[in-house]
Amino acid sequence: MAATLRLNLAPSLVLALGLWGCTSEPNDTVDTADSDTGDTAPDPCAADEHVVDHECIACEPGSTRDAGDDPAGDDTTCEAILCDEDEAVVDHQCIACEPGTANAAGDDATGDDTTCETVFCEIDEHVVDHECVACDEGSYNDAGDDATGDDTTCQLALCAENEHVVDGACVACMPGSTNAQDDDPSGPNTECDVEFCDENERVEAHACVACAGGINAPGDDPTGEDTTCCDETPIWGAAALDGTSDGQFQNGFVFTGNPGSVSDTAWTALSINEAGGAVTPGAAYWVRNTTGYSAGAYWGSTNTLPSPTQANGVAIFDSDFLDNGGQQGAFGMGTSPSPHHGELISPLIDLTDYDEVPLTAVFFTGYRDFDITSFGVSLSVNDGATWGPVQEVPLVGGIVTTETVLPLGTLTDNLPQDADLTQSRLKVVFNGDYYYAMVDDLTLYACYSP
Repeated sequence: MAATLRLNLAPSLVLALGLWGCTSEPNDTVDTADSDTGDTAPDPCAADEHVVDHECIACEPGSTRDAGDDPAGDDTTCEAILCDEDEAVVDHQCIACEPGTANAAGDDATGDDTTCETVFCEIDEHVVDHECVACDEGSYNDAGDDATGDDTTCQLALCAENEHVVDGACVACMPGSTNAQDDDPSGPNTECDVEFCDENERVEAHACVACAGGINAPGDDPTGEDTTCCDETPIWGAAALDGTSDGQFQNGFVFTGNPGSVSDTAWTALSINEAGGAVTPGAAYWVRNTTGYSAGAYWGSTNTLPSPTQANGVAIFDSDFLDNGGQQGAFGMGTSPSPHHGELISPLIDLTDYDEVPLTAVFFTGYRDFDITSFGVSLSVNDGATWGPVQEVPLVGGIVTTETVLPLGTLTDNLPQDADLTQSRLKVVFNGDYYYAMVDDLTLYACYSP
């Protein structure tokens, strides 16, 4: 390529150099531009164009390239557009999925159109504004709700077995209580049921278990603390260390018609009335005998009471004998005409430490009933000032001998204000007309277990 050099030289310099024949004028110019062509450099390619044979060519649909490729250089290529998550290809463009549909990232926009798939909710989800949202705690929903459709709702879960409703939620029953399934938490509060322990059961780890020994009253609450059974203990009488001879009726009785003259150390036979109350106090006495049977004219048998210590003595109210003296037909001719009311009151018994346990009188019984209105045992804890209710011997017809068990209850259930457990007593009551009632081998038990 030729170049023209133009020099601006002062005339004096030209003369000094001896450049004769030059006709250049001051400020003449030497041209150094390329004389072969007058072309300028081409513009770079725009965005989404690439170079093909030194020309800028538009990228294929669905592809892209940054601006700036030089057409004077080598060919370049466009890169395929890959769609983001939840986009699909439509006419080589990445278009957002419709609400409630989804698509994985990576669809190639240079290829065929693609589609978004309908979103179906998982179990315990529901549709909110075309999205799957977890159900609130305590509610549920089956899988499969269509997120492209309308909003859906979860259902409140019904309570499981041994749950109940508290303020709109299912809450486990207290240990020891139960409840059937399907309480509705959208409704009112519900309660669990408590099945209280039966007689001779106790609570262990919120369950009712049988007593291994001794007894227990029914009603222990398995939702509460563990309870214990009461060990059988003979407190006083024939089978106990205290009052053994008295419970076996080995000793004589004190006789009185005055309730204020009761012995502290022996059985007291107290006459209340005779002749049906016409005579007070009369001589309607319990007595001790060693035969174990009645001496009356009509008692009907000479079979003795089969108690273990009968030979030591028994207590008998012999209404037959008292009325007729043992003579048939001699009605009202005995020492005390019938009907009779007499009581047999024990010596003092100390029941300290036994105020919270069930007490039971156990004894051998023999009787023949014609018109006995009351035959039973009562307990006092204030030296006879007041008495508990008479616990009656269950009478049946005929001549009867049997072992009798009479529960007397728990002292704390009905203690009088003047109670003094060291001044406790038992009494045996007879009230009626013929024939007789016998008692032997009487024991007062705590927690008696038949």
